[in-house]
Amino acid sequence: MWVAPEANPSGAGGGYTQLWPGFSTESVPAGALVDDTTTFTLTDVRGPGELELFSGGGLEDVRRLWSSDEDISSFQVGRTHMHANWAFTAPGRYAVDVRAEATTAAGAPVSAESTYTFVVGPMAPAVETSTTLAVDATAVQPGETVTLDATVTPAGAVGWVEFLDGSTTLGHAEATDGRASLAVTSLPLGERSVTARFVPAVTNDFAGSTSDARVVTVTEEPGGETFGIAGLRDSWAAGEMIELHARGVTLGEGESLRWVIRSAPDATEYVATTGDTFVRDATTALDGAEILLELRGTVDGRGTTLAETPYHRLTVTGPDVGSGAPITLTGLEDSYHVGDPMVVTAEHAPLFDGQSYRWVMRGVPYGLEWGEVYTVPIGDNPFTLDPAWVRFSEVALQIVAADGTVVGQSPAIHPETASRELLLSGARSVYRAGETVELSSELHPDRSGLTYAWSVGTSLYASEPVASETGTTVSVPVTADMDGHKVFLVVTDTATGFRVAQSSAIVRVTDAAPTSSSCCSTASPGTTTRAAPSGCGPPRSRSRATPTPGCGSGSAPTRTPGRRSPARRPRTTTWSPSRRSTGRRSAPRCARARGPTWRRARR
Repeated sequence: MWVAPEANPSGAGGGYTQLWPGFSTESVPAGALVDDTTTFTLTDVRGPGELELFSGGGLEDVRRLWSSDEDISSFQVGRTHMHANWAFTAPGRYAVDVRAEATTAAGAPVSAESTYTFVVGPMAPAVETSTTLAVDATAVQPGETVTLDATVTPAGAVGWVEFLDGSTTLGHAEATDGRASLAVTSLPLGERSVTARFVPAVTNDFAGSTSDARVVTVTEEPGGETFGIAGLRDSWAAGEMIELHARGVTLGEGESLRWVIRSAPDATEYVATTGDTFVRDATTALDGAEILLELRGTVDGRGTTLAETPYHRLTVTGPDVGSGAPITLTGLEDSYHVGDPMVVTAEHAPLFDGQSYRWVMRGVPYGLEWGEVYTVPIGDNPFTLDPAWVRFSEVALQIVAADGTVVGQSPAIHPETASRELLLSGARSVYRAGETVELSSELHPDRSGLTYAWSVGTSLYASEPVASETGTTVSVPVTADMDGHKVFLVVTDTATGFRVAQSSAIVRVTDAAPTSSSCCSTASPGTTTRAAPSGCGPPRSRSRATPTPGCGSGSAPTRTPGRRSPARRPRTTTWSPSRRSTGRRSAPRCARARGPTWRRARR
């Protein structure tokens, strides 16, 4: 006898040790049914043995609810949640058909049926599958039909076949006797890599599988040039020009091309420029970046991607080189932390009358042109720079003539830059007027020569300084109007004023009557605070520093990864493919140069 018990089968660790099936009518509103009563009827059982459903036992009377071999098939429940003992006489798979019936308060009968599957005894491993794909055409023009035929082995595998162009879902069809087909007319320009993926209805029964790719080439004209990027190379030496051009595409009304670039796989995607050409001098900061060409148009009044190439990796070999009159920057280290002074010396021929220095920068990887920095470095050779400049940018020094002509430019610099972590501890979940906020801070990794500035307000730029507090701790008297405000800490380099790190802790103020609960007591200074129990106000927090939005003030642009994700394999008996969307971020304007100002959005 195999039994799923009526009693809770939870183990020592809190999880269930076996299946605990039950019945619930609690989701039905009270009074919606006559006497709040539902009747459950066993209509059929298919399996290797018999089923008995009963409650009670031991010191209690046994109440038989269902029996597959006797005339016991129905029982009634009120608005409740209940469990019972499910006893099976033999191991194997059982299909249990159940009908629920009731009468609404208005007198109308209602019913529903469902089949529940139980696997009794050891679970057999999922059957491995294989999927193959055939296409009826390998070279077509836009809008022409291509029929995709998938074969799944074994033929009895239950599920669906999802057809994909790269990672984009074209459609799906149910697998019947191991076959599934889909006719598509939407393949965009280019060499399309089409696959078929079997998605099982129940992953315990069958494993998924994916076919080898089939290439279908879509061109504007029969035998025409394939949509893609011309000018790609295995590598460029630093200083060479990267010149890429669109091929195999004629723009129609409302269509455009744009070049999308990212620093590495899975990194944020940026639109670097539009048009049929991408031109940029090669620097080592671009090494490892990936680029694609995208054809954009309008469908149903909305902008969308009509076609795009695969990503292509850009490889740049060093060292970086300058141009014009030689300029060498010395004193650079391999890596820095944000806010630490970066002191460099420029070595070059003496300046002529009218010549001057100009520092320029451009974003990595999206920047194409150099633009003058907004914040002038400290000093006039040697120079002190904020490493935040080069965290997401590369920087160079130019010598310019009186008329603005660039006489020479140094090699670009782009050392590794990391952030320090600023932790605040001691915050409470809630305060009362007249109490005190007491916070302490920890900087990792720590260093000397720092200035600590505490302030209170709704935002960092709308806050009042706590003038008496300039160390690693702060005490702030609480007033009623401080509810929702934050206590801010900004740490800067004392010598330069460069921002090293910042953090904040929110203040919640209440006038509710005190309770006997201790959940809102003061956290011990220097400890990591935990979330408060329910009803005790907002959770205590341990705040971490994050880069400040901006470009030339010791900060970095906020970045959100945007990438396509393949459809997930279902874990239930019902499944339908879902659409995913990605966003490509506009690059921040960090310099006075033309920069990317567009965001890519995929429908």
